Amino acid sequence: MKKLIIVLTLSVSIIGLYGITDAKNIVTDGLVSYWTFDLHNIKDGIAEDVWGENDATIMGNPEIVGGRVKQALEFDGIKDYVNLTTLSDFGAKLSSSTFEAWIKTDYKDAWTTIFKTLSDGCGNSGIMIWGIDINRTPNKLKGIFEPPFIFGEDVIQLYLSSFFKNQNGCSFSLLKGNFPISDGEWHHLVYTTATHVDENGGDWTERALFIDGTLNEISPYIPIGPKVQHKYVPFSEPVYLGAGNNRGRAEGFFNGIIDEVRIYDRPLTEAEIMHNYQSKTGLAVEHKDKLPTVWGALKARP
Repeated sequence: MKKLIIVLTLSVSIIGLYGITDAKNIVTDGLVSYWTFDLHNIKDGIAEDVWGENDATIMGNPEIVGGRVKQALEFDGIKDYVNLTTLSDFGAKLSSSTFEAWIKTDYKDAWTTIFKTLSDGCGNSGIMIWGIDINRTPNKLKGIFEPPFIFGEDVIQLYLSSFFKNQNGCSFSLLKGNFPISDGEWHHLVYTTATHVDENGGDWTERALFIDGTLNEISPYIPIGPKVQHKYVPFSEPVYLGAGNNRGRAEGFFNGIIDEVRIYDRPLTEAEIMHNYQSKTGLAVEHKDKLPTVWGALKARP
């Protein structure tokens, strides 16, 4: 009985010390990469991926400031951004994915980028792109010398493109939502994609935008003709956070704070998105440490 009490006490100590059963720890099923931007996860200009293998390089001089959870990075809107790498083979998994981040900004002088990678490589028909811009909208009066996109207050623009699997060329689509996100308050931003196959053997990708745990916009992305399917490929250009990577050139520099950036290889459900929105703890135990570190810490206790 005494041995059983010791074991139970030890179990409770592990749970209490590291919050493993805390209902507000973030969802980890399908989690690929997680950058907390906490002070202890940044060293020599490298932001550790606390879950995966995609440690990021901080460019410019963003400041470490108070975040939504512990610390975060504040970008000055000039030359600050984070190179998240090409994310290994994640680009080939965009048909089923989630991007998630907390942002805080009151900047409305021009459009800016939360994250983006843009590269050539879609045959002769265009570019490959994935990302989110804010305060940006298509230019309806676009002429031959006019830009395709212009400033649009409170417009959130999501991008996604892919090859056609069964024919030459590629498909490019936008999802546009409206929300006063540049109001100086913290907002939880989630972009999900999920691909479904129809009765004709073609597929369509459902893209959704959630803000502060609530669905804001949803849009189907459908190829032309039966038996036509999308094909996604690994990124040939790194994904930039706090700026857009336009074929190796940074643009659309973000002015504000970004925290708790995560990507998943599946679309989170509405319940999971709400769960992460309400989380104030992040991870219970960092993925690379796990139980051996916990056990060592307990053994070292007096």
